[in-house]
Amino acid sequence: MSENESDDCRFEESEVEVIKEGNRAELNGASGFVDSFEDMNLKPEILCGIYAYGFKRPSLIHQRVVPPVINDRNLIARVQAGVERTTAFVIPIFQKLDISAQSTQALIILPNRFRIRKVQEVIVGLGNDFMNVVSLAFVGNGDLREQFAKLREGVHVVIATPGRIWDLMNRRVLNMDAIKIVCIDELDDILIHDFKEPLCEVLERLPKDPVTQLVFFSHTTPTEVLELVYKFMEDPIMVDVKINEIDGDEERGD
Repeated sequence: MSENESDDCRFEESEVEVIKEGNRAELNGASGFVDSFEDMNLKPEILCGIYAYGFKRPSLIHQRVVPPVINDRNLIARVQAGVERTTAFVIPIFQKLDISAQSTQALIILPNRFRIRKVQEVIVGLGNDFMNVVSLAFVGNGDLREQFAKLREGVHVVIATPGRIWDLMNRRVLNMDAIKIVCIDELDDILIHDFKEPLCEVLERLPKDPVTQLVFFSHTTPTEVLELVYKFMEDPIMVDVKINEIDGDEERGD
């Protein structure tokens, strides 16, 4: 990044506060907190998947993340390690999918194979029996020709590292035209491991009409994370979830 680009991307502290204030107003205002998944206006088949998966009520992170994402808001969630978060982005992604369309509509970008496998397990657990969600996880040891063939046939969700997504785009096997939402998990970890360049390339090439919705999850929000928020997100809100806020009966662990 050049010096001028760095100046353009700098995220001032005052702007961070604006995001936080906007978040508080949104969460405590008309949208409020929700006590049940039914109150989130989810598709019936998603509700069936949620209850079959074992949830009885929304956790704190569900309450703070799912409604604004369903309502098309760009969101940055600062979530401490140890707080279960995968279903908090998988559920609104499912809400946005048109299952009848055989096109890639969502990208989930992760830092490593371990997280890719974990997220794929959640997608299968929530979406296979009731929604027929077709997903493709790139974990590094599969047959690329077979995976490319699946992409061309049509998958709803692609899960991969930034480098793999960038490679798929450059090979022209990943069609970006129908992508509605991109979720990046462990963004601070992705940046630590020098994935910034391919990640920015991917974000630059997302559909602009309509604009692709962005959802970022990060354990911390250092300057590099906030620069990406400022550069790529329009009117974002910020959500904080800390481990000491989680009730004892809420799910934890990823």
